[in-house]
Amino acid sequence: MSLYAILGEVFFLLVIITPVLLLIAMILGLILMISDRTLFPRFSYTILTVLFQPARSLLILLKIDPLILNEILIALINSFTRDEYSRSPKERRILFLPQCLRSLECPAKTSVEEGIVCLECGRCEIADIVDFCRGLGIRVYIVPGGGFVRRIIRSRMPDAVAGVACPIELYDMMRGLVRAGVPAQGVILAKSGCIETIVDWDEVKRIVSG
Repeated sequence: MSLYAILGEVFFLLVIITPVLLLIAMILGLILMISDRTLFPRFSYTILTVLFQPARSLLILLKIDPLILNEILIALINSFTRDEYSRSPKERRILFLPQCLRSLECPAKTSVEEGIVCLECGRCEIADIVDFCRGLGIRVYIVPGGGFVRRIIRSRMPDAVAGVACPIELYDMMRGLVRAGVPAQGVILAKSGCIETIVDWDEVKRIVSG
């Protein structure tokens, strides 16, 4: 058999296998999101990460919001890093919160090194989670963007990280942490936007202290 014939067969197999793998990975991810049943999360994560753009294009073709792909990937990372996160010392953990959770009347100032320094004024619920994490020894950073997150991770070198954000930014952060071998847990905002967003604070407490 000629080289071109072999390459043709390989290409044909890839054309057939790729959509099947994507479908299996997305189904397993959806099962995890719906029922919290863990079925080969690393396998699904690897497939969806490698084939991220084809998977996104497939969802758009099917008229499905492509953000579901980011949400699936976040759920998968939560699943396969949960045990390692739980074993990490709490004093070596960091929680990142987006600045959009603040009240519009927030009097806090921004520090180049610490991000937005919460004054615990009570105008939003951030003060409560800051106090909760302080009791556990977990550092909390209220951040203005992804660049600040990366800078803090490089300088603090935490053993584990938890974060709250919209699906795109949260997945971007968690994917980077997985590549660096740092266990990551994430909570997606219940209401996204640029100001006064909403998150399930009970879920944040559960994950961060996990």
